[in-house]
Amino acid sequence: MRRVSYNKNGVEHVIDYNKQSGNLILDGKNIGNSEVGISLYASHELSRRNGTLNADLSDTAAVVAAIVAVVGSAGAAAAITIANVIISRSLPTVYYTDITYYTDELVGGRPRMYHKYYFYSNAARTDLIGVI
Repeated sequence: MRRVSYNKNGVEHVIDYNKQSGNLILDGKNIGNSEVGISLYASHELSRRNGTLNADLSDTAAVVAAIVAVVGSAGAAAAITIANVIISRSLPTVYYTDITYYTDELVGGRPRMYHKYYFYSNAARTDLIGVI
């Protein structure tokens, strides 16, 4: 199962693609079936790494610093938003998953690679706080 979410004009949309059945679902509504596997945006998952943040999660600066240490400075603005959620919910521990993706699009002589970091409030990684 692949899931892609995007925001258009302030409305969050979710696309799910089941690679086994070929079903493509937009915002919970089945919009098609494919006989062959398709790849949304030609992105493929390359690797996945899980971790936890256990810093002082009651201080905004400390939380932002911990998140930026994981994701790098390019995610600073989103880190502030996620930090505010962590502090407002008084979460003692935050769990994250770092997924490395690559695209079929070649940049120079190789595919382009990028990371997405998913932050959760629980170890089961079912309550998503934010994505950078």
